[in-house]
Parts: sequence; C-alpha cells; structure tokens
Amino acid sequence: MKNRTLKTKLYVVIAIFLSLFVFSYILSTMTTNTIIKNTDSIYKIRLTGIQNLVEADRDAYQSNIAINTLLLQNDSTSKKNIDGLIGDIEENIAQVDERYHVFIEAYKISGSEAHPEIEKTYNQEFEKLKKVSNKLIVLFKENKKAEAFQMYYSEYAPVFSTMRDALNQFTDISTEEALLEYNKIKSEEKSSKLTSIITLIILLLIDFLQVNSL
Repeated sequence: MKNRTLKTKLYVVIAIFLSLFVFSYILSTMTTNTIIKNTDSIYKIRLTGIQNLVEADRDAYQSNIAINTLLLQNDSTSKKNIDGLIGDIEENIAQVDERYHVFIEAYKISGSEAHPEIEKTYNQEFEKLKKVSNKLIVLFKENKKAEAFQMYYSEYAPVFSTMRDALNQFTDISTEEALLEYNKIKSEEKSSKLTSIITLIILLLIDFLQVNSL
C-alpha cells in the first residue's frame, strides 16, 4: 500500500513537471514566433519603407537640382548637356513615384494605421509636380528662360515643398512605428526570460516539496 502511494506521488510529480514544462515550451515558442514576426516587420516594412521614402526624397531633389542647373545655364551650353539634364528631370521624377508606391503598398499590407489625407496630398501634389516639370522642360527646349524662372518660383517650388512634406510625414510615422515595434520586441524578450525563470523556480519548488513529502 505504501509503495502504491509512493508511486502515485511520483506520477503526480512527473505529471506536474511535464505539464509545466510543456506549458513553458509552448509559451516560449509563441513568444519567439512573435519576436521573429515583429523583427521581420521592422526590416521588411519599416526600414526598407523608410529607405524608399528617403530615396524618393533624394530623387525629387536630384530633379530639382537639374531644373536649377538649366535655369542657370548660359547660352553657350550645348544641346547635349541640356538634353542630359532634361533626361535627369524625367528619370528622377518617375523614380520618386515608383519608390513611393513600393513603400505605400508594403505599408498597407503591414496593417499600419491608414493616413488617407497624407496619401491624397502626395498624389495630388505629385501630379502637379509632374505637369509643371513637363511645362518647364518645354520652356527649356524653347530657351524661354525668363518664363521658366517665373514658373519655377510661382508653380514648381510650392508644389515641390508640399509633396516633400507628405513624404517626410510618412518617414516620421514609419520611424515612430519601427521604434514602437523594437520596444515591443525587447519587452516580449524580457517577458519570455522572466516566464522561463518563474517556471523553473516553480518546477524546482514542486519537486522539493513532493520529495520531502515522500
């Protein structure tokens, strides 16, 4: 009878130990998967998204620089150089929108909060920027520098500034979200370690109590 009671207690100890071990393993696995998911989100969505926004902003500036170079050109500038700068304007303007859409598609898939007002501002101002850039190109080809100067300061510059503000707003938002996700990962990592330590202490305590009761 005593041996049967002893066996029962041992089975209880083993059962409790295994149950807590399995619970700890499942919890640890779930936490690890969440950490991996959030880490992927930071890299694939936040960091690459910010990179695309920064590159879009750079391309916008490159286009702006090409326009300013053409505004300051002298009459002796060769047609080859003019055509090259016009090509830079067209190429960089196209890349701005291309990089922005790479960012916005990934941003929406991530489940982040939508910002339709910023999207609307960007889309409207980009279309205006593209149109006024094309008008400037026509003026450059016709060597109408005075008209190009007037159009640059009255139409191009304000639109360029507003569009860049929209890009910068998304950059700031993405940076803040990346920081929040990073802090969440650190918190989950600490929580996972604490859970493992508590589970180990409970297991040792139960084993100690059960052994002393035998």
